[in-house]
Amino acid sequence: MTDKPLKDDLLDDLPAPSMPADPVPSDADEANKATSSGPGIGLWLSGIALILSVGLMAGGLWLWSQYQDLLKQQEAVAARSGEGLRVLHENIDGLTSRIDQQVLSEVEAIRSEQKAMDATQVRLRDSFNEVRSLTTGDRKPLVLAETEYLLKLANERLTFMFDAETAITALRSADAGLAALDDPALIDIRSALAHEIGALQALPHPDISGMAVRIADLGKRVDSLPLPGRDALRGAERRTDNDEASTGTGHDRDWREAANKVWSDLRKLVVVRHQSRDQHEILSPRESYFLRENLRLKLESARLSLLQREPEAYRDDLSTARAWIDRYFLADSVEVAQMLYAIDDLATAEIKVQRPDIGGSLRQVRLLRARLIGTEAGLAKAQEDRNKAAAATEHPASIPPVMEPAQ
Repeated sequence: MTDKPLKDDLLDDLPAPSMPADPVPSDADEANKATSSGPGIGLWLSGIALILSVGLMAGGLWLWSQYQDLLKQQEAVAARSGEGLRVLHENIDGLTSRIDQQVLSEVEAIRSEQKAMDATQVRLRDSFNEVRSLTTGDRKPLVLAETEYLLKLANERLTFMFDAETAITALRSADAGLAALDDPALIDIRSALAHEIGALQALPHPDISGMAVRIADLGKRVDSLPLPGRDALRGAERRTDNDEASTGTGHDRDWREAANKVWSDLRKLVVVRHQSRDQHEILSPRESYFLRENLRLKLESARLSLLQREPEAYRDDLSTARAWIDRYFLADSVEVAQMLYAIDDLATAEIKVQRPDIGGSLRQVRLLRARLIGTEAGLAKAQEDRNKAAAATEHPASIPPVMEPAQ
């Protein structure tokens, strides 16, 4: 026997209590459980889905804005790149054009220098040939050079100043120099000179200098032309004073002196003038001054047109001056009548004379001199002048004067 207490023995002898078994859930319990827990899970899922949707939308908007910013930056970079390329192209084009212009200018400068050097070489060669021809003792080249100068002088005097007398003198001097050579080869040149001298002698010779002096004198007499108004009254007083002086000489103590003075005083009070045309308008002193100045300028313009051999402008100026005098000044005065007569006489003068061509002899002398001396430039120039003259024979009015110096 053991010392085991009685209580423990009693407890061992008692049967073990049975534990209640777990109840098996039925279908109704499962349905009730699902019904009670379903709404909570759906709300949670909906909230989570909503939050995810909002986040995705926010993320999409942010990505879109970033994409737009990136596009704008790319466009700005492209614009700056295009502007830079455009400026670069403009700089390149400008630099290229400047280089081209500089190259062209240098090429033109080189060409002009080459031409100048060629011309200088030709002139030196021609000068050498002239000096060599002069040292041979032959007077013909020297006489031809003198003849060319005289013929050039005659052409210039006739063309620019219409000085036929000086031109005739120069042509005669040239013919005398050629006659002293007694060379049959110069017959053609002397024949041309004789023809040109005869053409100049047959020209009419209007006295241009005398006509210019007459027009200048008319300009000085403008201030003496009387105008209606006070000028007419002064003229009447001068005539009355002259009458008094002529009648009063030797009769100072005659009884008719008093009567004449009384009558002259009465005539001074009232001046009666008879005019066959409309009355002139009375001008103010300012208008009268400008009228006289304009008339003086118009006469001076006529004088310049006369010296320049411009008949149309010359006659227009004289016609205008005559119209002004006839309109504004007193036609029955002696001064106005004299000036109108002088203007009419000057307007009928023929001042334009057709100049004859006296360049044929000069062209022949240049050609002969170039051939004789062997000057290249002179020969080319003479041949060119001869070709121009031959081409212009069909149109005589277009023959140009020969005034260029020989090379």
